Amino acid sequence: MAFQPAPNTAKLEIRYINAGQQIENVLNFQQATPYSEADLTELANAALEVVASAWMPLMSDEVQLVEVKATDIGTEGGASHTSFPEGTVTGGLSGNVLPNEVSIAIRMKASSGGRNGSGRVFWPAIAFSQTDGANTISTSALNDIIAAVQELIDALQVLGHIAVILSRYFNNAQRAEAVGFTIASVNAFDRTLDSQRRRKPGNGS
Repeated sequence: MAFQPAPNTAKLEIRYINAGQQIENVLNFQQATPYSEADLTELANAALEVVASAWMPLMSDEVQLVEVKATDIGTEGGASHTSFPEGTVTGGLSGNVLPNEVSIAIRMKASSGGRNGSGRVFWPAIAFSQTDGANTISTSALNDIIAAVQELIDALQVLGHIAVILSRYFNNAQRAEAVGFTIASVNAFDRTLDSQRRRKPGNGS
């Protein structure tokens, strides 16, 4: 797909290593003006702080946080900034871990936009201790993960970075510019574990 601008928008990539596999979570944020290098630095640094303190304790200690990268996607070849943790930051849960491709999908919904206003975060490195059955995550673990995703959104919103779902198509046609729908809620469809094939060793990056 040819480059499609998303005005006043930055892509946030949270990158990890899990059992030798490179994996990531991607979210998008908007502000009132185009993203400057200073804005990207602020976004990446603030996100890194929340991910290290609120996300990583809810993952297996088999996963390591590598970096958080913020990129201006309002213009082709936009600026970016990458923030790195101080020292080694790993997940906080010891014991057995589920396979790389096992996840739980956290839904992010806008108040408008229909399917265009819906996105997901696939939570990495789920520990066996977070489950309460062969195919389900426990209620307490799921609630903690949802709260952690909301904490990141809230912390960045205070700084003026609004979490959005990007819509790139309308009626099966690519938009001239991507449209951002502000995320209004964070939840999960159910407690059944999901899968993300690209995280299976050998299938992704």
